[in-house]
Amino acid sequence: MRIALFYGLLAALWIVLSDVLLMWLLPQPASLQFWIELAKGLAFVSLTSLLLHLLLRTWERQISAAFVREHQSEERYRSVFENNHAVMFIVDPESGAIVDANPAAVQFYGWSRETLQQMNVMEINTRSPEQIRAEMQAAKTARRHYFEFPHRLADGSVRDVEVYSGRITLDNRTLLYSIVHDVTERRRTLQALAASEARLQQLSLAIEQSPNSILITDLEARIQYVNQAFLTTTGYALNEVLGSNPRLLQSGQTPHTTYATMWATLTLGMTWKGEFHNRRKDGNNYIEFAHVAPLRQQDGTITHYVAVKEDITDKKRIAAELDQHRHHLEELVKQRTVELTTARQQAEAANLAKSAFLANMSHEIRTPMNGVLGMIELLALTPLTPEQTQRLNTIRESGKSLLHLIDDILDFSKIEAGRLELEQAPVALAPLVADLCAALEPLASSRAVDLRYTIAPTLPEWVNSDAVRLRQLLYNLVGNGIKFAQGHDGQRGWVQVRLEPATDPAYTLTLSVADNGIGMSAEAQAQLFKPFGQAEASTTRRFGGTGLGLTICKRIVDLLGGVMTVDSAPQCGATFSVQLPLEAAAIPPSTPALERPAAAPPEPAPTPEPTASAPAAPIPAPAGERRLLIAEDDEINQEVIQLQLDMLGYQVDIANHGLEALELWRRNRGRYLALLTDLHMPQMDGYSLTAAIRREEAEHNERTGQTEHLPILALTANALRGEAERAQELGMDAYLTKPLMLEDLERALIQWLGTAPPSPHPDANGQTLDAQSSAAPLS
Repeated sequence: MRIALFYGLLAALWIVLSDVLLMWLLPQPASLQFWIELAKGLAFVSLTSLLLHLLLRTWERQISAAFVREHQSEERYRSVFENNHAVMFIVDPESGAIVDANPAAVQFYGWSRETLQQMNVMEINTRSPEQIRAEMQAAKTARRHYFEFPHRLADGSVRDVEVYSGRITLDNRTLLYSIVHDVTERRRTLQALAASEARLQQLSLAIEQSPNSILITDLEARIQYVNQAFLTTTGYALNEVLGSNPRLLQSGQTPHTTYATMWATLTLGMTWKGEFHNRRKDGNNYIEFAHVAPLRQQDGTITHYVAVKEDITDKKRIAAELDQHRHHLEELVKQRTVELTTARQQAEAANLAKSAFLANMSHEIRTPMNGVLGMIELLALTPLTPEQTQRLNTIRESGKSLLHLIDDILDFSKIEAGRLELEQAPVALAPLVADLCAALEPLASSRAVDLRYTIAPTLPEWVNSDAVRLRQLLYNLVGNGIKFAQGHDGQRGWVQVRLEPATDPAYTLTLSVADNGIGMSAEAQAQLFKPFGQAEASTTRRFGGTGLGLTICKRIVDLLGGVMTVDSAPQCGATFSVQLPLEAAAIPPSTPALERPAAAPPEPAPTPEPTASAPAAPIPAPAGERRLLIAEDDEINQEVIQLQLDMLGYQVDIANHGLEALELWRRNRGRYLALLTDLHMPQMDGYSLTAAIRREEAEHNERTGQTEHLPILALTANALRGEAERAQELGMDAYLTKPLMLEDLERALIQWLGTAPPSPHPDANGQTLDAQSSAAPLS
């Protein structure tokens, strides 16, 4: 195109200039016009051919030189591309295909060169395809040359890289060259450095803003740094303390030994802590608790000391005040402790006195009651008129009522004092209910009341509980039912006792006692379980009683872990329900009330006893003799027990106290079938007497190889719990309480002596004394 333009321009110039030149030099006749035109044409062709030849030669040399330069440039590029240690590759900006990669790229990425040439840059770059295309267009248009990418290697790891990319033309193709630098470690280093700088900044802020005073000195104790808290605490300005010695704070009140100890510790390279009594710039003294430590370089060389100090002036003042208050409080506590100890001792003494009083009252009341009821029982066995028999029975029932009243008062006193303890032993439910109903059947019959009971067959035969308290609970409830069911509107009364499984899963047994008596109002029920409260409290006092029976029942139920409720309405009877959490028990072996001890009893407290050179050999009892030894200090009870035993066919020797009984036993050893002893006697009580006999028996048996054992039956008016256990521990075989009925005495003697019971002892009317009719269970 350029040659054609050049040629046309030359031809035009030649035509114009040649005509002007010929017209000016020569005239132009018409005959010469042809030859002139021919000469011009030939001259033009020759001249233009020469010029074209010269021009083409020049262009040929330029093209050849350009080709040589281009070939040399490609060779240099290839050398740089192949031998460069930097990672380099060529990418098609339109498709992202990798055109070529140098050996450094092969080593860095882990793929072969052939594999890389078949891959796309999007297989290496973990950015989204849209982001990668946008970045390639930016590099192609030269808008950007520097990029940061995460690149994936052949082993799956990802490295952070910097990419310098630009446009390049190869083989008439516009491509992108990329130079890749791995900056992963550098970036990690920068991040660690940034984190370190942040920590240093935080540390600097912490030191500067710390509420404690911080100062750093050189080895010559010249202050080189203090924080703001130091300036605030001391009142000095920064330029006043830098380069100074910390002694400017000294008040003269810190002991010199403190400084000596501090420097000795620091010289050893250790940390020192202690108190300084310093002075502020305004002259006020204050107390600091300081930690002073050496600062070491990496090679361990100590170059500085740092002190962290806390102003503890207020703490010391508060501690002194607290210490003063503590001492005062300790004095108050000590004084209060003495008062509480005294009060506790007084309370314990009062409880002991109360217990002693209860035991004494039980003993003192039951002792004459034993005489009363015992004589009544003996008198009933003599010939009497029907009128005398009726009056005697009235006296006997009144005595039993009085005895029951005494038991209620004693039990309530023990409950109030928190001294009522429960036993846990196997109890047979059916015999307990049957025996109690049988015992109360005569009373019910005398009052025109039908007494019935039912026991669910699904209940366990034996349960773990306190048989005495269960019997007492049932006795009070059934006795109440009989009392209030009698003579109700001309109809016959009834009392129904039921034992069945509890409906509440928290309990196992429901015991209910229902009657068709007078019932009670809601107001009366609210007062029912309060001490000395009665549903019937009118002046007529038709039913009598102390009002303690149901209170005691409620307390016993509480101690057993159960609940007690009442359902009643006026003239509609009442139902008392008790739910108890009783566990089933295994059937125990048949054993007497008190077992004989396996070993010698424990030593009793020292008691006076007569001296004897050696124990006498047992004297065998005469044939047919049934002799018993009685230890009893009360004359009336001596007479009662002697008459009862005479009636049973026994001979007796009576001792007034334990020492006398021990002497009688020693002199007549082997003659006595058993010993009946009171527990509380002068000079030697029943416990010490039993212990002495058991000790001498054990010595005799060990010496002779015999098995001598005298049955010892406790006979006491003390009905408090704990007496029977103590008697058993000391070796007694049975425990009988006064007043003692003839039948109970006979039963105990038969059990321990093994003799056949004598014939019944009828009263004046020919009836057996205290005969009990049984209450038949419902079918």
